[in-house]
Amino acid sequence: MTTPLLVTVDLESEWEQGTTRAVDQHLGPLLDAFAARGVRATFFVTAELIEKRPGLVAAIPEPHELASHGATHRPLHRLPPAEVRDELRRGREAVLALGRDCRGFRAPYFSMTPPVLAEVAAAGYSYDSSWASFALHIGYANLLRSKRPVRLEPPGLVELPVPDVTPARIPFGLSYLRLFHPLSRAFLAARPYLVYLHCDEFLADGPAATFGRAVRPFFNRNRGPRAWELLLRLLDHAVERGRPFPTCAEFVASADLPVAKG
Repeated sequence: MTTPLLVTVDLESEWEQGTTRAVDQHLGPLLDAFAARGVRATFFVTAELIEKRPGLVAAIPEPHELASHGATHRPLHRLPPAEVRDELRRGREAVLALGRDCRGFRAPYFSMTPPVLAEVAAAGYSYDSSWASFALHIGYANLLRSKRPVRLEPPGLVELPVPDVTPARIPFGLSYLRLFHPLSRAFLAARPYLVYLHCDEFLADGPAATFGRAVRPFFNRNRGPRAWELLLRLLDHAVERGRPFPTCAEFVASADLPVAKG
């Protein structure tokens, strides 16, 4: 059976700046690239971005999926429970207000902890996609968790973690393809089932310039045209091998997933 590739895009204002330049400039070309290759993507979008650019987000056509990325792109593990619940509620309601279903959630910065995951299930989402071996604000807290899709009992939802592509536990995202290029060409041999990316990666200068010196290379290396080149190479590689591109919700509905403890 051919392994599918779930293409996921995190849509938010640029970190620390609050502008929407990346989405304004690159969402349209991204949708064109997907259409040319038959990609059905899942867009995890913040309520804040929907409020700023409602027409732009609403124009993302079906069968692409809209899911929640929270309300304000704050790391949820740092918030009191009442604010976590508000972020989850507002994020979901903003998508529903566009007339689209909202089944999935991804935590900003992949900052997912067990208490937050329980709140995700209680908020009415049917799946989460926030476990990654490394996350900016919680480090390696989820390093040893499954990186394969599982049905968690409890809290009663599906987890679609970011897969690792090397024994060194490197998550599969466009940011890591950029960081480790050209060695990252070998990542494709792992046939990961899911990839994540952000529109700001296609900005040549990017909002990441405001980050600290220690992490700046991670965010700034191979941005702009090279990021586009690496993404299109990834998608074309999958097309050539006949891999399907379902949305996350479609995958959850059709896959026979193992059950694990949350």
